[in-house]
Amino acid sequence: MGEIVSGLSRSWWHGLFVLAAIAGASVLTLISLGDLRREAPVPDNRPIESQIPGYATSNACRACHPGNYASWHASFHRTMTQVATTASLPNMDKLELAFNGRDYKVEQRNGAFFVRQRPQGGNYGQAQQIVLVTGSHTLQILWLETGRGRTLEQFPFAYIVAEKTWAPTSETFLIPPELKEYYSIGAWNGA
Repeated sequence: MGEIVSGLSRSWWHGLFVLAAIAGASVLTLISLGDLRREAPVPDNRPIESQIPGYATSNACRACHPGNYASWHASFHRTMTQVATTASLPNMDKLELAFNGRDYKVEQRNGAFFVRQRPQGGNYGQAQQIVLVTGSHTLQILWLETGRGRTLEQFPFAYIVAEKTWAPTSETFLIPPELKEYYSIGAWNGA
């Protein structure tokens, strides 16, 4: 007969401890699975994957056209438009640029990049988040939130990948000489 601890055997306490440990692990697993099932909120300041019936994403093509999908996936075309992240953008923290009498200051906060603009003789305005990048292996164009839904504004500088340098966007494209600046504002997803 085993030693009695407060009226109960040691093996009984051991069994209770094992049962409590299993129950605790089960609760933690259920909590973790619940967190995984929660969808991230849909961003309202940039374009998103379209939910329009009949619209097919690249993943829908994969099953029926594996060769075409593999070719596309291995190409730069796959990365021509990406959500702006630290992985898709060059290091821009504390970047300062100037063009046509305006100063631009870039800062990184919580894994996202923001731009502040200052007109000549003025103060820096409100930060705009860099939310999208187009281009890929030679030139990257950045797109800023505008505060008007999914409408984006082009950052006035482009990143030249091979040279690891920034240049005014108007100096990287052929445009009529009378245009001093050329930036576009785009409405994406019916913004």
